[in-house]
Amino acid sequence: MEEPETKLREKMSYKGKSFGVVVDDVLVSNGTQEERIWVDFPQVCVIAPFIDPQTVILVRQYRYAIKRLTYEFPAGKVEINEQIEDSARRELEEETGYTSPVELLFNFIPSPHYSNEILWICIAKDLKKIEHHYNPNDEIHEVKMMPLSLAFEMISNGSIIDGKTIATLLYLKAFGLIDEEKLLIPF
Repeated sequence: MEEPETKLREKMSYKGKSFGVVVDDVLVSNGTQEERIWVDFPQVCVIAPFIDPQTVILVRQYRYAIKRLTYEFPAGKVEINEQIEDSARRELEEETGYTSPVELLFNFIPSPHYSNEILWICIAKDLKKIEHHYNPNDEIHEVKMMPLSLAFEMISNGSIIDGKTIATLLYLKAFGLIDEEKLLIPF
């Protein structure tokens, strides 16, 4: 497929440790030149961790951009040359103090209009507690175990506002990975 826009110039406007802001000059199909500003973001793994079929783990983190604490699934940057499942297992251990094999479920691009970020969604079952070295500078304020039914209630009442967590829980429900009557994950 031919791309409708041709990049003429690319300039990294900002480069931080987590992402970059890129300004591209492009030639569009009608022959005019336009500017495209977008965020160059690393791939991210998201883990839906289940202690048992009815109990999920969420982490509570302070999100500076919105100036509030949020409940969300553990997640983090996929390092260069790291397999998605390895990244997910590492993030699960770092953020919750649990380990488990993980299964990749799906991926999606949350904001294709301004970012190339890809979210890789995984599920972890049969979690095992590990020795967890708490870092006082860590961004995690709380590791919270809760009934799956409460997580859905928190989406409904606006207590869970994180898009990746909402998308993951609704995916699990929509594709029959959650028993609708009992609100549990089949193990």
